[in-house]
Amino acid sequence: MEFPVAVPFNAVVTRLTDWIALYKVGETAQLVYVSSGFYHTMKQNAGRHVQLGSVRDILIHQSDAVQHNEAIIECFSKNVGTENTFRFSVDGGNWRWCRSRFLPIGSLRERGAYVLVLSSDITEEKKE
Repeated sequence: MEFPVAVPFNAVVTRLTDWIALYKVGETAQLVYVSSGFYHTMKQNAGRHVQLGSVRDILIHQSDAVQHNEAIIECFSKNVGTENTFRFSVDGGNWRWCRSRFLPIGSLRERGAYVLVLSSDITEEKKE
């Protein structure tokens, strides 16, 4: 299906209240991109970027990191969408809950295997 109008990717993701992330998949998942919706959720200046890299080294609560990494790897290896709920933070103290859906997207121009992640802040739901 073709869209009737070409819309730049950035024009879409900068208007989302949820956010998109892209992980490169290998033995571990490496975060390579996160959209501006994440910064809005965390009330951070979008100019202050999160550290990209291993799931174990960034954003994800230590208790949730292994399960999060495994969900991404499983998504790609089984070529099926999966979902995960976990805690994340940009400062290691302001923890929020997130629900993410993982979608395998395969190789991007033979540069490796990738998983697209669509995430929503569910902190308020968890309080109920």
